[in-house]
Amino acid sequence: MLTSILLGSSTDLQAVASGQRRMVAPETSDAVARVQAALVAVGYGMPTTDIDGIFSVGGETGAAIRAYKADRGLVPNNPVVGVGTANALDAEIRYLEDDSLAFVPDKPGTLALDPYKAGRAELALFEPSIGQKVLDLFELRDRICSGCRWSSAQSLPSGSGK
Repeated sequence: MLTSILLGSSTDLQAVASGQRRMVAPETSDAVARVQAALVAVGYGMPTTDIDGIFSVGGETGAAIRAYKADRGLVPNNPVVGVGTANALDAEIRYLEDDSLAFVPDKPGTLALDPYKAGRAELALFEPSIGQKVLDLFELRDRICSGCRWSSAQSLPSGSGK
């Protein structure tokens, strides 16, 4: 069951999360627009099409879904939103929506979506490992991407979705 406001309020996405259907191209719907908004919120931009509710074969929505799944280790790595993808996106959006810190994820990548909130959670919950997870993740990215065009020590290039 999806619990974020963005994704959980869609009956179509609830059906996806429960395995009753999958979201595949071609599809045009409010549910597609909600998934696009969630992807943009977690760093997967769609600079050409933006959030338009259109999931076309070979388009930016499919590429963003594929990149999201690859970065999160979700399989199969295809441009399809199924149970695992819907639930993973929902957990990340729920974290971003929640100002009360009632939900604090364990995954460093999710915590890193909002380092300020991770710091607040660390202080509120007296849990020093939260901030360390985020720092470790950024340090790991710097080591892996020493030759990449972006590292946590630099600002993101203007217009990049990630």
